[in-house]
Amino acid sequence: IMDAEGDFEWVNPGFERRYGLSLEQFIEVKGRNLLQNSFNKNIDEILKEIQKTRKPRNYESQGTDNLGNLNWLQTTISPVLNNKGEITRLIAIDSDITQIKEAEDQINRQKQRIEKQNDELEKLNATKDKFFSIIAHDLKNPFHSILGFSDLLIRSFNEIDEDNKKKYIKLIKDSATGAFALLENLLYWARTQTNQIKFEPSNLELRELVSQNIQMLSIIAQNKDISLTEDISEKHIVFADYNMVNTIIRN
Repeated sequence: IMDAEGDFEWVNPGFERRYGLSLEQFIEVKGRNLLQNSFNKNIDEILKEIQKTRKPRNYESQGTDNLGNLNWLQTTISPVLNNKGEITRLIAIDSDITQIKEAEDQINRQKQRIEKQNDELEKLNATKDKFFSIIAHDLKNPFHSILGFSDLLIRSFNEIDEDNKKKYIKLIKDSATGAFALLENLLYWARTQTNQIKFEPSNLELRELVSQNIQMLSIIAQNKDISLTEDISEKHIVFADYNMVNTIIRN
């Protein structure tokens, strides 16, 4: 119980147990007025509001007990009015809501984990859709070559001379090799999108790496009337992760 200005006049045994102090000891350590000893930084505005409205006010504060434990309190301050409507006393009742706050925090943390998992699932789904889209686009041309030349050999094998047979078989092999290499690169790219790739840099000969990609993509390039060339000095060494650089060059 406080006077109209917020000076403490009486506390119950529960208050003394919580702070481990009698009223006199508490006033000596913390101060007599609520403005001095409240855990709530907005207590001045709260008291002014009560003085103005003459109505009870609830608020929450985080503080420590006599053992130094951090906990939450919900405080209700109710004004006592005389027959003229003037405030003569203020009655404050504290309720320990620590367990409620901890439960709310657990729920919020669980909600955040679920939201994070949903975000990750959405990213995985988007990656999957993009992956299949790239597969459909990048693998279509080499398989067109494989199917086209193999069908030509089946239908006209006896009419085709030996040089052209070898040429078509080589084109089929090159297309199959390119398709396989593309698939390997696409699978590698998919792993990079799900953070399953380790960064392992080493010394690489850049020209050789570029030439390999040009050879792999040559069939697709020819079908699109695109010319692929490189102009890199021999023994041009770079320090990088092979698979990552290979993916960059291929793209």
